[in-house]
Amino acid sequence: MLEKGSFSLVLLDVNLPDGNGFDFLPYIKKKYGVPVIMLTANDFESVVVAFRAFAYMVFRNKSIVERFRESE
Repeated sequence: MLEKGSFSLVLLDVNLPDGNGFDFLPYIKKKYGVPVIMLTANDFESVVVAFRAFAYMVFRNKSIVERFRESE
């Protein structure tokens, strides 16, 4: 589905029918470099895991942090 068109944002569910959104996230970020918003209907613990994954990704990628600072 990602190969079919251009997009500027991905909404990604944690619970995919054939896997886990956390496993798919690095692929999307590396191949397409677009922002990803993670969604879940899971419990609070899953939300904490999602925020930790996001924080790790942001601090690992200085360009995201620099763009955020420039927008302030």
